Amino acid sequence: MAFCLTLSEKSKFKKALRNGEINISELFKMDESADRRDVLAKYVGKENAVQVNALLESKFFLKDVLAGVKRWIKKVSVEGSQLRKDLISRLADMKVFQGEKFYQDLATIKLKMQPTEEQAKTVIGLAKDIVILKAKADKDGVFANKSDEVAYGLTKVALKKYLGDMKLAAKRILFKEQPIQKILSMIGELPGIFKSSLTSLDNSFFGRQGIKTLYSNPKIWVKRFMESWRNIGKQIMAKGKWYTSGDDAVMDMIEAYIYSRPNAVNGKYEAGGYGLDVDSEEAYPSFAPEKIPLLGRLFKASAVAYNGGALLFRSDLADKFITLAEAQGVDTLNKNEAKYLGQAISSLTGRGSYGKYEILTKEANVLVFSVKFAKSNIDTLIAPIKYGAKKIGLGSFENKGEEFASKKSAEATLKIIGSIALLLFIAKMLDPDSVDEDPRSTNSGKIKIFGHWTDISGGLASYLSTALRLVPTMHNGKWGFWMKSSTGKWTSLTSGKYGVQTALDIFENFLEGKLAPLAGLVRDIWSGKNFQGQRVTIKNATSSLITPISIQNFNQLKDDPNSSSILVSTILDALGFSVSTYRKRKNK
Repeated sequence: MAFCLTLSEKSKFKKALRNGEINISELFKMDESADRRDVLAKYVGKENAVQVNALLESKFFLKDVLAGVKRWIKKVSVEGSQLRKDLISRLADMKVFQGEKFYQDLATIKLKMQPTEEQAKTVIGLAKDIVILKAKADKDGVFANKSDEVAYGLTKVALKKYLGDMKLAAKRILFKEQPIQKILSMIGELPGIFKSSLTSLDNSFFGRQGIKTLYSNPKIWVKRFMESWRNIGKQIMAKGKWYTSGDDAVMDMIEAYIYSRPNAVNGKYEAGGYGLDVDSEEAYPSFAPEKIPLLGRLFKASAVAYNGGALLFRSDLADKFITLAEAQGVDTLNKNEAKYLGQAISSLTGRGSYGKYEILTKEANVLVFSVKFAKSNIDTLIAPIKYGAKKIGLGSFENKGEEFASKKSAEATLKIIGSIALLLFIAKMLDPDSVDEDPRSTNSGKIKIFGHWTDISGGLASYLSTALRLVPTMHNGKWGFWMKSSTGKWTSLTSGKYGVQTALDIFENFLEGKLAPLAGLVRDIWSGKNFQGQRVTIKNATSSLITPISIQNFNQLKDDPNSSSILVSTILDALGFSVSTYRKRKNK
């Protein structure tokens, strides 16, 4: 973008250079572009300072890079190591960046792998482009030029993808060279492939993981829900041969948009985490189904809607929380304070944190369908209790960030519960038989729509109802462990009668219902029947592993005698509002 200094500004700028008021060497010792702009603004004005600084950085970039790279080497390498000493000593020569070996060594300590000379130069080159483009944003992370903003985001995406491709290539196992390892790796990928296959061909994030945002921040939900359909359409029509899944342009633009948002550029997203650095949500641990001809395009479209929706929800909520938190004195660039905001937002969007045990969640996903989603539901339900306990003196907040995040989480939970209660009340007024208000009931948190109990709580109600069945409550004046079935029958879980469920059965069934596809099949084989009460066969076992849940539910809806509108029930289920079905058991 062209700019022009006035005669007065030129004269003032030249004079400052001559008398030493502006010292180029000192400028490039500064860590941040914003600091340089502040100095230059005294002589050329605030708006021109952005352009002058960008020009200086582009002309003298190597000097700036040398200083930055030196700090980077010290940060990521082992203190006292020979490689570290060697790299820093070579920085004394300005021609070092023309040496391909330097690129390789530099990339090696950062990537923890040995790249080729060409790969190393590409990585450093993209990193340099990102630095130059970032310098064009002001201290708040706002770009003056929209094209620079887009270019910055896309360059960040390009670097991320290039690094990802490098690491995949480094881990690739060839059957000819290592046949046993290749077979084992393929077997190890099966649980992720099965899970991804089951969760595809729908737009369920918004009625399940995203339902908390609907009740607590409806404007954000509506905006991103409508946008998800545009993204699905774009991905279905994406460039590429018609029998392939199409290119990555849609998801690339979503990520680029998030990378170039002000709070991403100024470092506040990174400080808080906010769940914006994930490659994919836990519902899509594998993208192998993309390779299926024709169906791969539909799979990818649903994955884009799901993963893109989650990222956009979190970035929107992060911006809102950051603004409110700063108004209350929270330092959102301080990781110790901002991390609590990130945890709160991740939980509100279906990605709960396990803290120091986070490293185990990847392995746990082999057994549990959505281990992070489960934690997010628990976090949401207990948020008011945790906040209230600390407010009355049972514990204390570590800092302002934790207090703010705890308060906002508690408020969100109350909004969610209030919204669900209001919807249930309205449905009850319209049709008394469409709601079961007892929280111990199987139908708790659901509305009967066209003959089917439809969950409007995103699964939250099942956690609450299970918890209430496992503690003593009163029914008909008698204390005990009680549950109410979908047909309205009350059962004492400690009656001791033959064939009657116990509280332990309730707990075990709840856990079994959360099993991942492969673990669920093992459960069915051990019990001798599947969820529909059928004997496990190769046919229904294969279907339970690879047929998308939306299609499985449609098939059940067709056989359900209570269905009065299969179309509406199928649509609600595909949007994440789980629809309960009854299927006649075919026993010999």
